[in-house]
Amino acid sequence: MSDGETEAEAVANGRDAFKAWVAARKDSGKEIPPPFYRPDTVPEVSGKFVTRQPKSVHAKLSERAKAEGVSLNTLVRALVAEGLGRRAA
Repeated sequence: MSDGETEAEAVANGRDAFKAWVAARKDSGKEIPPPFYRPDTVPEVSGKFVTRQPKSVHAKLSERAKAEGVSLNTLVRALVAEGLGRRAA
């Protein structure tokens, strides 16, 4: 994950983060996994959905997002992506 002051900066920082990740994998002798995302096999979706959480979970997520200096949406998106990555491995 990466961010930036502008969209272009965030994309550039993301590309730098990806290059660093690939270099670290190669340096440690680990394989680079093939891409998982295949646009032609993903059903048409909006990229948006609503989920209800217990107030205690919502509060914990909000506290963590604030502590990390990110939005609640950004935090939840990162946690979901991390969880999906673990399942795919």
